[in-house]
Amino acid sequence: MSLGPVGKDLLHNPVKTGIPTDPYAEHFNRARYLLIALCIGAAALQGRIYASARQVAHILPFGVLAVLSVLWSPDVVTTTRNAVVMLGFIFAMGVISQRNTPRTFLITLMHFLAIIVLISAFLALFVPEIGRHAASDVLEKGHAGKWRGMFAHKNALGSYAAIATVTLFTQAPINRYNWPYWWSARIAAVLCVVFAGSANSIVGALSGFAAYALLRRRATTRWPFLLLVGLAGLALSSIAANLVALLGRDTTFTGRTEIWAGALEIWSRSPWLGYSYAAGNIFILEPELKRMLFSSAVDAHNGYIDILFSLGIVGAGLFFLAVAISVAHGYRACVARESPDRSVTVAYMVIVLMSCVMALAEVSPLRLIGNGGYMLWIALAMLSHPSLRPAARGTTRTGSRRRSKRRRRSEPQLQAQTSPSGASAGMAD
Repeated sequence: MSLGPVGKDLLHNPVKTGIPTDPYAEHFNRARYLLIALCIGAAALQGRIYASARQVAHILPFGVLAVLSVLWSPDVVTTTRNAVVMLGFIFAMGVISQRNTPRTFLITLMHFLAIIVLISAFLALFVPEIGRHAASDVLEKGHAGKWRGMFAHKNALGSYAAIATVTLFTQAPINRYNWPYWWSARIAAVLCVVFAGSANSIVGALSGFAAYALLRRRATTRWPFLLLVGLAGLALSSIAANLVALLGRDTTFTGRTEIWAGALEIWSRSPWLGYSYAAGNIFILEPELKRMLFSSAVDAHNGYIDILFSLGIVGAGLFFLAVAISVAHGYRACVARESPDRSVTVAYMVIVLMSCVMALAEVSPLRLIGNGGYMLWIALAMLSHPSLRPAARGTTRTGSRRRSKRRRRSEPQLQAQTSPSGASAGMAD
């Protein structure tokens, strides 16, 4: 909840009031620090510091670089607080995954998402002054009537609802006792995606279902098939403008192309290490974009440009490396003939792929704090869980050969020791 931050906008909605100062933000920060401290303490008491770090070793370098960016930050306090949470959360996921199976954690996430969309749909339908954008809002007046649920903005609700829709329809454990709960959550998730009116979330949900359709069967996870799908997607890109028009957007993606160009121009002044984690976006990018373009250009509106601006080419490389390693673990489990928990692996893979797609038009899917971005980081850590890794065939065969050789070598010795002459020889020795 604190990483979301879920529920805070019910207490203070800056879009509705126009007041950016949030009196509740510090309480959520303290909850994040407490989570990290508890996980580090638990790992230390159990002597599992190394094991927890090894679980997320491929993600930790990104967090370390975020902490090091304090050295060139325009605001040390902002960078330190956000970077410590990033690094601490990555390690905390290593600790949590030591004590929880990926399936258990996935069920927890599904309940969490179900509660979010149920509350959001209830507020939008029955308490519209809270659950919907209104003409009386100080900011974002053009979104009047769109659903925002328990969040400040429709895009935040759309991000959660997109992941909830795909996850609840493909993974929810339905039985005759809990079907009213899960079906209510499914319907609420769909309503939130549709009536939030976030084109990016609709694209994200569609891409999630497409990814699930490809990964759920081993035949469609083979590289030749995926390559054909990719080529077909490139062929369809020629009609992308028409598809964008169907979602009610122009070819500039509501001014995003201008923002991307402006953000890349500013980034080019410090390409290798960027402008520091978090603080660079707040104290450099936002005021520069507002001066160059318009008042709603508050961030890069692209998760990849956001990482480039924050930590440069080095940080983007570390991020893509972490994603590639986790996805490689997940892909091997998806194509393996004997996979320990294939459906769970597919679920986490879909979350990663959805986040990467939605990050093309929003920064939040790749950020740790805000609008469900932490779902990506949870999925990256869980895909690396040892219980989801199938045993390699070569390793199994080699191990069986070694065990059979040891048995063959030990059999003559065992026979000699159990024979009468062998026993007397042993006593003489």
